[in-house]
Amino acid sequence: MKRSTKWSLRIAIFVLVFFPIFFIIFSYTTDNWNFLWYSLIPTFFSGSLGLFAALNQAKKDRMIIEE
Repeated sequence: MKRSTKWSLRIAIFVLVFFPIFFIIFSYTTDNWNFLWYSLIPTFFSGSLGLFAALNQAKKDRMIIEE
């Protein structure tokens, strides 16, 4: 796997895991849970889109190496 593919995979996982944790903490401290609810869909959408793109690129990299 190329270095850029590894970084994009790490960033996508970071977005999927740590952004919701950040918004949970932020919502808890402000006692306004709308921050969490409005952030869930965009966070999961962008994180999963980045994850799928990184995995597809990793598959392409692996196919090029095997040829």
